[in-house]
Amino acid sequence: MNPILLNLKLPDNEKISVDYYAPNFHKEIPILLILHGFKGFKNWGFFPFVSKHFSNLGYATFTINFSLNGVTDDIGDEFDVDKFANNTLSRELFETETIINWLINDQIKKMDIPWNKKLFLLGHSRGGGIAALTNSINDNVTASVHWASVGKFGRTTSRQNERWKETGKLEIPNSRTGQMLHQNYSYFEDLQHNKEKLSIINAVQKTSKPMLFIHGSQDLVIRPQEVSSLPELNPQKIIHYKEINQTGHTFSVQHPMNAIPEALNIALNLTSSFFEDPYNC
Repeated sequence: MNPILLNLKLPDNEKISVDYYAPNFHKEIPILLILHGFKGFKNWGFFPFVSKHFSNLGYATFTINFSLNGVTDDIGDEFDVDKFANNTLSRELFETETIINWLINDQIKKMDIPWNKKLFLLGHSRGGGIAALTNSINDNVTASVHWASVGKFGRTTSRQNERWKETGKLEIPNSRTGQMLHQNYSYFEDLQHNKEKLSIINAVQKTSKPMLFIHGSQDLVIRPQEVSSLPELNPQKIIHYKEINQTGHTFSVQHPMNAIPEALNIALNLTSSFFEDPYNC
């Protein structure tokens, strides 16, 4: 199954690219929106496989490229360094909200999707953090799942931040492409100016909709301890945590994906079971 490519043009003329994986319409169906993480993109590793998986289960599945993630369908797997440098967390949160509104108010009717009014989010790594924020503020979201998610934004040291301010950029090597990427200091300023809005802890505490955090026990990028205690912060007891043994940040998947690891199957099964009944995880 090949996805249908959609593009949403933004006010600054940047665009969000969306792959739509259409299921067979035998009944009313839910929407699933999939969000990539830092240095991620919609065609990375497991995303196409995961998107097809949920489409086969009967979800109208939309997998996106944030507009300034740096990777576009035009340039393949290489990064546009300047676009990547200009991205911010507030922008990704805005774009997620924009996509949801666009799907509900425009695309569902245009594509005649028989939506059952349920909308789920699945985010990986930094995308898991954006999904958590969106869950807590968007009334259209039913529940969300967070794979190898960050538990907080702002992961640099004071010394790195000082150097970042001096030079105006934070260098980030990309071992996959061999490129030296960087983030402009505006990324750090955005996080400082919007601490409350961009707090995952705040989102977890105030949400009234279920979340499931799934993490690999051997994740060296984002340690399990960063998210394993999050369920304790929610007074409604609707935040859950599941750990998969002997796997890391990408559930043993590399790019391009040439095998289906058992850890990925476990994550998929946990996720689909949660979406079927998020209040009885």
